[in-house]
Order: sequence, then structure tokens, then C-alpha cells
Amino acid sequence: MDAKLAELRARVDGSPMSRLQWSAIAVCVLLNVADGFDVLVMSFTAVAVSDEWSLSSSQLGLLLSAGLAGMAAGSLILAPLADRVGRRALILACLVIASAGMLGSALSQNAVQLGLLRVLTGIGVGGVLAASNVIAAEYANGRWRGLAAGLNVAGYAVGATAGGVITVVLQACPAGDRCSSSAAPVRPCSSARCCGGFPSPWTFCSPSAHRAPWTVSTDCLPR
Repeated sequence: MDAKLAELRARVDGSPMSRLQWSAIAVCVLLNVADGFDVLVMSFTAVAVSDEWSLSSSQLGLLLSAGLAGMAAGSLILAPLADRVGRRALILACLVIASAGMLGSALSQNAVQLGLLRVLTGIGVGGVLAASNVIAAEYANGRWRGLAAGLNVAGYAVGATAGGVITVVLQACPAGDRCSSSAAPVRPCSSARCCGGFPSPWTFCSPSAHRAPWTVSTDCLPR
């Protein structure tokens, strides 16, 4: 089986990039763009949240770090499950978790609820980041693997930067900071539909993206 995987890896490395491969990488980059906004949304709305609930600096600090703590937990706990359930399935599950956390954050009634929901959101984001990085690298051939990995990492920074501009617009609505918290789940739901719409090679083409028994397919490669 190791020989078959090595043969598949060698064929991916030596073949030109197909439209499906670029599409998979583009979805990973878009997920990272949106995750960059998700993680930093509390930083963008910190002043409004603090004023609404009269939070101290220490309480606000805990809220700001809650998402990062969840992100670390998601990367350490959920990401290893990808080898058992498949990276596609893990990403879709993490998108649901992140969506639920962001929607709940918009409806939270106190700082404790918001903090717990930010942890939940971070868990989903952490799982997506860990799995998408691997998928982007595995879908690229030898020539473009470095670019795929670089674009995936840059997507996070782009999302964080663009999120600040978007938040300024969203905070002008009557609901204030809650608009920012409720806007992010729109993208995981959309991304889930994109991931779910990929043909079966999304799972089978990646040498380490699916569970045993291994099924090797080269349908995604150019002929």
C-alpha cells in the first residue's frame, strides 16, 4: 500500500495542475481568509462589548484570548481525527461548529456566554486551519506546492485585515457589534456547500486524507 501511495504522490508531483486541484486550493485559501476574520472579530468589537457590559480590562482580556484558546484546542484535539474520518469530513464538521459559535456569540446575553461561545468558535477555526493547510499542500504538484502553502497562510492575514474594514461598516448598523459577530457564520455555511459540492476525488486524491481501507484514485489528475 505504501508503494501505491508513493506512486500516487509521484504522479501528482509530476503532473500539471488541473482545475479541480486549483479549486481545492482556492477553497482552502478562502476558508483561511474567513477564519482570519473569525479569530480577530473580538479585537474589532472590544470597545463596544466592553461598554455594553461594563467589563474590566481583565475580563476583556479573557474574552480576547478565548477564541485563541479554542483555536489551540481545535488544532490539537480535532486535527488528528482527520486521519480517521478524512479531512473533508473534518472541515465540514468544524465549519458547523464555528458557525454555531458565531451565531451564538451574536445572541449572547453576558460575558460568560460570549466567552464560552468564542472558545467553541475557536475550536472550529483551529480544526479548519490545521486540515486546510494539509489539503492545500497535498493537492498541489511539486512545482506549485510552495505557492499553495504560501497563499493558504496569506489568506489568514488577508481575512484579518479585511475584517477590520468590514467591521467598521457592520458596526454602523443598529445592532452594533452583534452585526460583526453574526456576519461570520455566513461564510462557513457557504464554504460548506462548496466543499460538499466537490467530486469524490476531493477525498480520494489526497494520499493521507481518507480512512482505511485506502482507495487510490487518480481521477483528479489530467489525462
